[in-house]
Amino acid sequence: MCQAIEDLGLRRKVKVIAFDLNEITMQLLQSDRLSCVLDQKAFEQGYRSPYVLYEYITHKKSPQSELIYTDIAIRTKYNSDLEITMTPELPQKA
Repeated sequence: MCQAIEDLGLRRKVKVIAFDLNEITMQLLQSDRLSCVLDQKAFEQGYRSPYVLYEYITHKKSPQSELIYTDIAIRTKYNSDLEITMTPELPQKA
């Protein structure tokens, strides 16, 4: 998408918003090809559900609460950098 916008000479006219902060979106963000990234913590959202299910089936351990909230952050070139850790900490075994 970003390349097509550049090829058409629309880089300054069209704003591009992406989701999920990863290496590619981080590079596009830092190079001003993306306006912002909606960071939904994709790893956390994809990992947490099966982990909770595994703990329940294997150890009969229920989640601590009925709802598990994850963060959504709006990342821009100015509040993101290449040093951001892409993989969150995994839960510790009790």
